[in-house]
Amino acid sequence: MKLYSKTLIVLIALVVTLIVSLVLTFAYLTKDTVMQKDPRHYVIEVGDFFFDPPGLLIQSGDTIEWVFREITVDGHTVTAYHPANFRHELRIPEGASPFDSGIRDKVGDTFALTFDVVGVYDYFCLPHEFFGMVGRLIVEEPVGPGAQPITVGLPEAAQKAMPSIEEVLGSVGLLFRLSAEVNTAVLGYERSQREQALTLFDELLKNFKAGEGQENSLFEVLKRVQLVAEVQQKLEELRALIANGAALPQVQNSSKELKVLLAEARKRL
Repeated sequence: MKLYSKTLIVLIALVVTLIVSLVLTFAYLTKDTVMQKDPRHYVIEVGDFFFDPPGLLIQSGDTIEWVFREITVDGHTVTAYHPANFRHELRIPEGASPFDSGIRDKVGDTFALTFDVVGVYDYFCLPHEFFGMVGRLIVEEPVGPGAQPITVGLPEAAQKAMPSIEEVLGSVGLLFRLSAEVNTAVLGYERSQREQALTLFDELLKNFKAGEGQENSLFEVLKRVQLVAEVQQKLEELRALIANGAALPQVQNSSKELKVLLAEARKRL
């Protein structure tokens, strides 16, 4: 009887331990899933013959909004590499719908999409693909037709301009993300959403400073190319301009100065 009782106690203890472990694991995974699935909004600026940033790593459920800042006589488009779009090579996930903004010929126009299918999305500007006006999004991981070599289905100028998968996923990708986050805050300010813009900058600066000493963080990447102080100063300047209600052209010019620093950082990597 005593042996039976001891065995029963051990079994009960093991069951309780297992239940607690499962509960904690479920709670952790649920928390992690919620954090990963929290949708974000990023802005890519469309200029004359370029997308800024030209590459970006995002999560499923995130939204990209392109804002047309410069317009040539023939306008610009955001067009997926897909046979449905002027018989181009398929370079987006097979389960994703082809997208095309159509010709945009007005400064300030926008085009937004939410991305739910994992994979690489390569896109181009219809009138200026042969000038190298192309961009790349990676939703979570580099899989699908877009992960094949860029020599497939792209003209030479586009091949040279398209950021590599390694760049988007690596140190260059951190610079791309910073550019997109700044674009998002500036567009919010333009839309009279100053408090939201300030919140974005506060989060951005907090994460930026928290990266000090962390391998492969944005802070350490910029430190490696000796531009960390300059970029931090420009970010703080931009936040101050928004907090003080500066004129939009002043904010946009400051943003452009930051982009010059980020471009220099990419050259030094």
